[in-house]
Amino acid sequence: MAEIVIEAEAREVGSSNVARRLRREDKLPAVVYGGDKEAHPIVLSPREIISVLTSESGQNTIFKLKVAGGSEDNVMIFDVQIDPITHRLIHADLVRIALDVEIEVSVPLQLVGEAMGVTEDGGVLDHSLRELLVSCLPTDIPESIDVDVSELQMNQSIKVEDLPVPASVTVVTASDSSVASVVPPVSEADLEADLGLEEEEIEDEELAEDGEEAPEEEGEGTEAEETEDEPAPE
Repeated sequence: MAEIVIEAEAREVGSSNVARRLRREDKLPAVVYGGDKEAHPIVLSPREIISVLTSESGQNTIFKLKVAGGSEDNVMIFDVQIDPITHRLIHADLVRIALDVEIEVSVPLQLVGEAMGVTEDGGVLDHSLRELLVSCLPTDIPESIDVDVSELQMNQSIKVEDLPVPASVTVVTASDSSVASVVPPVSEADLEADLGLEEEEIEDEELAEDGEEAPEEEGEGTEAEETEDEPAPE
């Protein structure tokens, strides 16, 4: 895979107005930190960050960051901020990495095949764990890990300890965590029963709340009566 190089410029930390102006100019405010160096505010192209995020390795992509007139480091995207209304990138955090030092990253788990418990017994495939936390050298980060579910039968599950993980990778996620399982489908009767239980619980909670409020009202009435019985001051 060809080396990815992204160029950036140093920027001065200013007000939110400055950040908005940069975004109007199609520039993305960012910060690069880590690697026993000071954090530096920078500005770069949002299109290049989007290109990295949408690549096969996504956020785990290693690329070289060249800051004009300054440093040149291997970095990864640590976090991004997205505008909830426009869905545009508004900020990025980049972290410097050393290629000879292990790091912890989350790797996507991709299900492969059709489970026997689904095709033959009408079960439902539950994909409960979608990312695996691992520790490895930056150059050994898997793009994803395939999980073959074709032999999975009804009421069976695949756990983290069953995954085909490369020898260069150490799994951090608990080994007994369930990745995928085939479970019986929920019937309409079960759904109605669950709905009935929820309604009963709500009614019980409302009755309990009414019962808690009643003594307070009685106490307030008693206090009022005692006040009325007190003799008027002469």
